[in-house]
Amino acid sequence: MTQHIDPGFEARFTSFINTANGYLATTPPINISVSLNEAAARYHAWVWAKMAPSEAEFAAKKAEAADYFVDQCRKMFEAHFDDYVRTYDKNFPKDETKA
Repeated sequence: MTQHIDPGFEARFTSFINTANGYLATTPPINISVSLNEAAARYHAWVWAKMAPSEAEFAAKKAEAADYFVDQCRKMFEAHFDDYVRTYDKNFPKDETKA
């Protein structure tokens, strides 16, 4: 995980993961992942809308916002993916590898 200046980051991050994990008893992990992605995308769009001084200026920032979101998501995903590669055998015993 990357370093963050915001002191509340880790608590929120952990809370979101714990909430997602709470659905594992009834929902396949891939479905939970899709829901998290949808929620993140919607929230990210809302943040950009809230920062914009007008509808026109918000609309004009669509490409910039999308580029930022996709770039940040890719960086975070790749860092976490690499972490799971390094710790795969520890985190996923052979009988638990199916999603």
